[in-house]
Amino acid sequence: MEAAADRVRRRPMDFSILLVFLLLLAIGSIMLISSSSIQAYAAYGDRFYFLKRQFMLIGLGLAAMAAVLLVDYRRHIGKLAAASYVLSIVALLLVIVGPINVEMNGATRWIGNESFTFQPSELAKLALILALAHMLSKAGGKGLADLGTKETLVVAAKAMAIIAPPIALIFMQPHKSCAILMLAVTAIMLFAAGMRLRAVAVLAGAAALVLGPIVMLSDYARNRIVAFFGDEGDKLGSLWQLNQSIIAIGSGGLFGKGLGGSVQKFAYLPEPHNDFIFAIVAEELGFVGVMIIIVLFAILIWKGARVAMKAPDQASGLIAAGVTGLIAVQFLINLCVVSGIFPVTGMPLPFFSYGGTSLILMMANVAMLLNISRYCR
Repeated sequence: MEAAADRVRRRPMDFSILLVFLLLLAIGSIMLISSSSIQAYAAYGDRFYFLKRQFMLIGLGLAAMAAVLLVDYRRHIGKLAAASYVLSIVALLLVIVGPINVEMNGATRWIGNESFTFQPSELAKLALILALAHMLSKAGGKGLADLGTKETLVVAAKAMAIIAPPIALIFMQPHKSCAILMLAVTAIMLFAAGMRLRAVAVLAGAAALVLGPIVMLSDYARNRIVAFFGDEGDKLGSLWQLNQSIIAIGSGGLFGKGLGGSVQKFAYLPEPHNDFIFAIVAEELGFVGVMIIIVLFAILIWKGARVAMKAPDQASGLIAAGVTGLIAVQFLINLCVVSGIFPVTGMPLPFFSYGGTSLILMMANVAMLLNISRYCR
């Protein structure tokens, strides 16, 4: 009887979310071929090398989206949360202990081999959202605002216990920007669950006091931060990539140099198809193109927030809030890094940057939003 009622209440998904997502994915694919063609030809003799691999990854992402849409998450959220969380922890441990871990650019964040790699931290993001949503919906009843101080502290302690293992393992890779992103998503979900803003701020401050010194113990992170805030800066070292990014953004002007017209992608900006692809977007499409992309992301985030507010139950609302927060924070951090507001850190631009696990899992996150939208009030 309950299953029948669920089928009656289910509506078509929010196609406006799907449309905005497809537009961002299409623009991202166009910008990927434009930004990567020079390096792809120099390294592999094929200027479409990265685009071909990206299309294969998009195919896998679409398969992941279909699988997520077919799952009745409301009936299986506990099992999904537990399975994804345990799997992500095991995968993160394999990154640390080997023997199938893969090192790239001085960091060990992947498992696999030369032809196939998987980044467990991307799975950990989704697992964290599901685990927190399940725990908070069980512990908070109608919301954390209804709980007393003691009960709220207990819930906060449970949340910290959930996020501590993956964040510790991610810090060891090292992948500090991902750990900071996960903390930000946790804060968003706690606030969405009803925790008072003051309490969220206190928890965030405590996390900063603990993790700040750990970040500064890392030579490469400390050098980047010192160079970023320094008077002169190391323009040929730590700040080279950021300076080239700012040059690309500034030279784009109002309408840009035209698709394919970037100068900075000619070996000036390192790996322009990865974390700094937005600089090439600004150089080729200009201020107008940048604003169009920002508006599309803003619409996606706004629609995700509406799904969270109109979700049929608290767990669904918290999942939607976590997914939307993940997309929003990751987009904003990438934008701030590329434009020189934040120190340089590895944060891909959703649906634009080249990368397998990140793209596939981000597409799965969008599918989760679409799935929840079918049950919204």
